[in-house]
Amino acid sequence: MWRLFRTMLGLLTLNAVGIALVLLSRSADVAWDCVRFLASDHTSIGLLDVKHGASIIEQSLVPAAYRTQLTWLPISNGLAFYYEFTMPTGTRNLGIAGYGQTFNIADNGKSQGLTTSLYSISSDDHYIVLNTSNPKQRRQTLTIHDRATLTPLVSAMIDGNVSPKSTSDIFSRQSAPDWSASNEWFAFTSYTSTSLTLTLMSPSGKQAESVTLNGKNSLTRIIWSPTGTSLAILSGRSANRQAYANLDIVTLVNGYWQRVNSYDVNLDATSPLTWELADAVWDATGQTLTVLQGASVNEGLNISLLTFRSDHTAIPTITTLDANARPIALTPAWLCVQDAATRQYTLVPLSAAQSPVTLTTSCLSPYLSPDKARLLLKLPSSASAAATWAGLSADPFSLTSLSLPVGLSDNLAWGSDHRYLIARIPAESINPNKIVGQIALIDTATWQWSLVPQKADLVLPATISPDSSRFTVWTESGDTLLLLDTDDHLLAELPIDTPYDFSVNVGWSPDSQYMLVSRIDNAGLTMISLFNRDGRVLKTFRQPAEFEMWLGGYLDPSWSRCEPSSKLRA
Repeated sequence: MWRLFRTMLGLLTLNAVGIALVLLSRSADVAWDCVRFLASDHTSIGLLDVKHGASIIEQSLVPAAYRTQLTWLPISNGLAFYYEFTMPTGTRNLGIAGYGQTFNIADNGKSQGLTTSLYSISSDDHYIVLNTSNPKQRRQTLTIHDRATLTPLVSAMIDGNVSPKSTSDIFSRQSAPDWSASNEWFAFTSYTSTSLTLTLMSPSGKQAESVTLNGKNSLTRIIWSPTGTSLAILSGRSANRQAYANLDIVTLVNGYWQRVNSYDVNLDATSPLTWELADAVWDATGQTLTVLQGASVNEGLNISLLTFRSDHTAIPTITTLDANARPIALTPAWLCVQDAATRQYTLVPLSAAQSPVTLTTSCLSPYLSPDKARLLLKLPSSASAAATWAGLSADPFSLTSLSLPVGLSDNLAWGSDHRYLIARIPAESINPNKIVGQIALIDTATWQWSLVPQKADLVLPATISPDSSRFTVWTESGDTLLLLDTDDHLLAELPIDTPYDFSVNVGWSPDSQYMLVSRIDNAGLTMISLFNRDGRVLKTFRQPAEFEMWLGGYLDPSWSRCEPSSKLRA
């Protein structure tokens, strides 16, 4: 039962991530005139000057003989690429390519039994961590490098095994974060048959410290506090069970990292229950940690919330929930719980001053904002009455009634700053292959909403600019793009002919000054149009033949400076 709960939690979390709008971050000091792309041969990177339609293949990363073994992944919003490939001799080459420069490390340690691989990338893309391992000696060295030059900054040698990390975890960043919020500290765990160790490294301070934990074995999860001065480390019994049995709290005290608290679910040997730790979250101050704990009881679950403070004097407090409760998601502000018998959802605020809120819909995606600070709720209503909606804000905790239109769809989209929410309201349609209706724009800062008057094609995605000043929707016919501002003004109607709904893509530059639209025309050619923020067309041209289908295909567009512009050719 507990394993089923953990599986549900994972699936629902992935669903929440999947429907959110993924938009590029803003930068006011960059002229976003170019887009990075992957060449059709998958071995080179290049630039497209979207203002002039000029393009260049900047460099080939690997010889033709090794191209089938190339692994590449974009970093720093596509301004650079990490790559690695293995030659027939077994030597692995890895490095960073970007702006016409390539920084390369040739891993020539095969004769000594050494291998080097990528382990982590900081959230600001300034640092990468490489792991050089010697399996025979069970010794590993993790080194933080400056991403721009691959200059080594600080290293830590570990006797034992470093907790494993997959490439997909590194680049999708779906795993628990290794880095503190400010990227001042990088943390990882290592283990032997008898011990578990936390190591912390500072690339700016060029220092490394290790702390022995009470937990055991390789299954670990690191949870940083928002302030970056404390960590919670969950550790478990076995990777197969995916269950945590131990908690350690490590805090920066007088400039040094110290373990200040530990908790073991097996401390009470007289208990007939097998307790397991599922999740943990810090509050906004980084002083209080809430831990979700559960135990299987007669095919059901007994759920408790434990509260710790980051100082060593604190004693955990336990809040026991209803025996039928099935926890769905834990955030710093609330716990979403489903009653296993009635399948009714309850939102439990973690603040003792607030009362639980009963819902008729899930507390999760698509109604939860990506930063988990705001929630669109569907509240109970009588069978004869329309659904009642409410907007909930976490800090400060507030509940605002909303009179949203009947038929609001689950297919929602959030803006990059998590303020605006685009909601779809389907209408009856005689065409089963086309979904039309209206679009509602909800401002979650004020919980005010407005309705786009025109009917919209609800299959084609709506987009919100990174600065939350503009958004786009497609008309019912699917051949015209409406550009509106968030004050309900229609700025432009942009006719864009295409025979295929799925072949149209819209992407904003990080500074919200340009909008790029690609589509396949009636001749089967991919056409690209650049518009300014008010909908005036600046350039329309055919996608160069050397391009990969990066819009809506293998690689999404990554905006960049046109640098070095002297390389561009028409």
